[in-house]
Amino acid sequence: KLGTHVVIHDGEVAAERVGNIVQGLVRLRRAGHDVVLVSSGAVGMGMRLLGMKTRPRSLGMRQACAAVGQGHLMGYYAKAFSSLGVVAAQVLLTHDDLGDRDRALCLRTTLMRLLELGSIPVLNENDSVSVRELVEYRRREGAEVSSPVFGDNDGLSARVAVALDADLLVMLSNVDGLLTANPAVDPSAQRIAELPSVDEQALARAMGSSSAGTGGMGSKLEAARLATGEGTAVVIANGGTPDILDKIIAGEDAGTL
Repeated sequence: KLGTHVVIHDGEVAAERVGNIVQGLVRLRRAGHDVVLVSSGAVGMGMRLLGMKTRPRSLGMRQACAAVGQGHLMGYYAKAFSSLGVVAAQVLLTHDDLGDRDRALCLRTTLMRLLELGSIPVLNENDSVSVRELVEYRRREGAEVSSPVFGDNDGLSARVAVALDADLLVMLSNVDGLLTANPAVDPSAQRIAELPSVDEQALARAMGSSSAGTGGMGSKLEAARLATGEGTAVVIANGGTPDILDKIIAGEDAGTL
């Protein structure tokens, strides 16, 4: 899963960074791994194309940005994968697709067939008709919440991983992983290499959210808790690290496992 900060820089696809990840995905595919990519970034790209300098507050405007940006985002992936001899397939989802058993089974079947054909599915939330990832959820102090608070495709990627019985979910952002403290407050904060489980203490470390996207470390940990609870290992790592996927698959000390 690629977060907005990984995919987009100044309203454009961060070609060098994303290109490196695409090459890593193709290497994994050629090594016999089944790979599914969940990518954010449609809203950010749409903002630039529509001449917007700041993220719109209106939900309808964010949906409009997603509608404009998604085609251009997928066009980049189609071209990038094609140049390496791999066919990319676009799949747009809503959380309702994964919440309904029959629809989730249909999605699983579609993705499995695409993988059998050697394609790499590229998934994103269908933001022009769905609002769950676009609305920036906030926990009200002292309030009970009935479901985890997700953003920026974090929860979507976890649910897709569970639906596919994935061995590993890699969530790439602009941070090196979970840290011992908020680096904006504590410059001496250190990366946590391995977290046995996602508990309330870990969530308390992950205050704050992403400025460009709707996710943050709290959202990623909630997603990790969902995925690991169903048997899928999770790594949260920095998408700007060269060959990060190769390093993770090789078992190197990268990100937070």
